[in-house]
Amino acid sequence: MPPAGAGPPQAAKPLSSRGKPVETIVPAETVVICTSPKAGSGRGAERIPQLVQRLVDQGLRVVCSDRLAEIIDTVAATDPARLRAVVPAGGDGTISLIADRLPIGTPLVPFPMGTENLLSRYFGFTNDPRAAVRTILSGRLSRWDAGRANGRLFLVMVSCGWDAEVVRAMHLTRRGHIGRLSYAKPIVHAVRKYHYPPIMVRASEEDAEGSSFECRGALMFNLPCYGGGLKIEPDARGDDGLLDLCALQYGSTLSTLRYVAGVFSGRHRTWKDFRRQRARRWYLSSPSRVSYQIDGDYGGRLPLDVECLPDRLTLRIPPPAPDRNWS
Repeated sequence: MPPAGAGPPQAAKPLSSRGKPVETIVPAETVVICTSPKAGSGRGAERIPQLVQRLVDQGLRVVCSDRLAEIIDTVAATDPARLRAVVPAGGDGTISLIADRLPIGTPLVPFPMGTENLLSRYFGFTNDPRAAVRTILSGRLSRWDAGRANGRLFLVMVSCGWDAEVVRAMHLTRRGHIGRLSYAKPIVHAVRKYHYPPIMVRASEEDAEGSSFECRGALMFNLPCYGGGLKIEPDARGDDGLLDLCALQYGSTLSTLRYVAGVFSGRHRTWKDFRRQRARRWYLSSPSRVSYQIDGDYGGRLPLDVECLPDRLTLRIPPPAPDRNWS
C-alpha cells in the first residue's frame, strides 16, 4: 500500500535540545501502522482511517498495512531518525509480535483493539485517534523490560497450568474475533477435564534465589497485569530486570476457586501454598502434557525456558491529558 501523506519534503520542526531552527530540508517523519484482522471483537476498526487522516493532517508520512513483511521492509528502509513511531493496532499478542520482529529501540505506540489489552491499559494507551496522535507527536520515549519464552518475545506474562489449558481450548475452537464471553466454553472444558499434573520449576543458577520445587500451576510476570483485572502479582515491575513467579502448590477445581477468591480479596499473597519468587530466568517442565500461554495466546507444551530481557521494549508514553478544548 503506498504511504498516505507522501509528498514534497517538509522542513523539520525545531528541536528544543538543539537550541536553534533546523536549516536543512528533510523528508517528513514516518509512522507505520500495523493492523491485525484477528484482533478482538472487531469494534473500533473504523478508527484506523481516522487515525491515518489525523496523522497526515499533521504532515506525517503514514504507511498502514496488515502484512508483516511489508511492515518489516518499511521500517528497515526508513531512517531511524525519521521513524516517529510504529503503531501496532491489536491486542497484546499483536504488540509482542511486532516488537519481536522489529529492531531493538523501535518506538512503539500501541493502538489497543484486542480483548484484554493489558499492556495498553497499564501504560494508558487508548484507541482514541486524537489521543494516539498526541502520543505519537508528544509522548516521551521510555525503555522497559520484555521477556522471552522458548524463543518467543512476550511483554506482560507467561503461565502454565489450568489457565493455559483454557487458552489452548480457545485456540483450538477460535473462529474469527473473540470477546470475554468466548472463554465460557473453554473454562467449562478445563474445569471438567484438567487434572493438574505436577510442574517442576527451577530458577537459573546465577540467580541469588536459585532453587527448584514442584507446583501445580505457575505464572511469571513482567508487568503486574492479568486478564479480568485480577491482581495476582501487583508488585511486578517492568524495569527491574527480573520476572516475578507465582506458584500454586495445590491442584484441584476447589483449590483453583480458592485461589481466585484469594486474589479478589488480596489475601492470596500471604498463603504458604502461594509461592512468590523473583529471578532473571526460569525453567519449567512436567512428565505430563502441560500447556503454556504467552500474553494470552497459546504457546505450546512444556518444557519452557523463560528469561527477562532488560530494556528490550521502547514505548512512547502518553503525555498528560489535555483540557477539553484541545482538538
